[in-house]
Amino acid sequence: MISFYYYDTTGTVRRMSPEEGLMEIPEREGYDFVGWFESETATTPLSTNVSYSFTMPDHDVTYYARSKEQTVEYKYVPVCRDTVPAGTSFGSVAPTAETVGVVTGEPSSTAAAETNFHFVGWFDNAQCTGDPIETNATINPNNRDSNGLLQGGTFYALFEYDDAEYTVRYLEEGTDKVLHDPDGGSAKIGTVIDSVGYLEVIDGYELVKIDPDKLTITPDADENVMTFYYKQILGSLTVKKSGWSSVDANQGFIFRVTSTALVNTNHAAVDMYVTVQGNGSVTIYDLPIGTYSVTEESGWSWRYSADGAKTAEVDEDGTEVTVTNSRTNGHWLSGSAFVINKS
Repeated sequence: MISFYYYDTTGTVRRMSPEEGLMEIPEREGYDFVGWFESETATTPLSTNVSYSFTMPDHDVTYYARSKEQTVEYKYVPVCRDTVPAGTSFGSVAPTAETVGVVTGEPSSTAAAETNFHFVGWFDNAQCTGDPIETNATINPNNRDSNGLLQGGTFYALFEYDDAEYTVRYLEEGTDKVLHDPDGGSAKIGTVIDSVGYLEVIDGYELVKIDPDKLTITPDADENVMTFYYKQILGSLTVKKSGWSSVDANQGFIFRVTSTALVNTNHAAVDMYVTVQGNGSVTIYDLPIGTYSVTEESGWSWRYSADGAKTAEVDEDGTEVTVTNSRTNGHWLSGSAFVINKS
């Protein structure tokens, strides 16, 4: 008796006998015929032809038709579209390649991001364009043809830099006084932040420098700082006296200078006194720009009536205010004020 065993199209071992007329081995998708063997464990085929002719011995024989599953290769490639320093590891995949059976294979690879990077997704093109075909770290490709056979291929794991926080500061040069609420946000590591979009006009100040002018985002938020430095705009005020008589060459006139509306609202109010001799003048430098009131202290004007308060707009180009007195012989000082004012 002769018995033949083979795998049918579902992979099930079946017996066929010549009496049934089943001498042909049915084709099995995804498998290649290896040969005829005299046992299930034999390693050397009796024949590698699908049709096997032999001389019948004087005893029962059993032959086994053996096939081998076809295989395909899968490759997995880590990709980063961001510009990273040479030698920087952004992520990995495991495995990077594998060979699997086209029918029973279960291809799989897992992506893992390095510190300061994150995994975006798996793509089927090297440019990683379009939507990812898988957003989970592990991909199980199941790209099969119309016969249900795996096709193999290359898949790309895309990694990107993480975002990091950055801060924009506005300080007075030399004092580090805060002039404006800080700005900032978050951006992908490696992004260059341009200062142009963060310039602030601060009343009473002018910009001195920006450090740095362009900020490259790093993983360390403490390093991601852009600072705008300003200096206060200052002006001068000259108080000039007229209406003086030559007989009063040594007489001094006292004026109180006060700020009424400074452009820099953060600056302390100005309140000071200056003295002008005769028809002279005095210039006050480094005043914050704004509106000032100049008022003569009438109690110290011997034989002269005060001209009243004057308003002056101090700017960086300098401002002059003139106070004119009228001689009045009846305007006397007290005894102590007379002695002081004449000395």
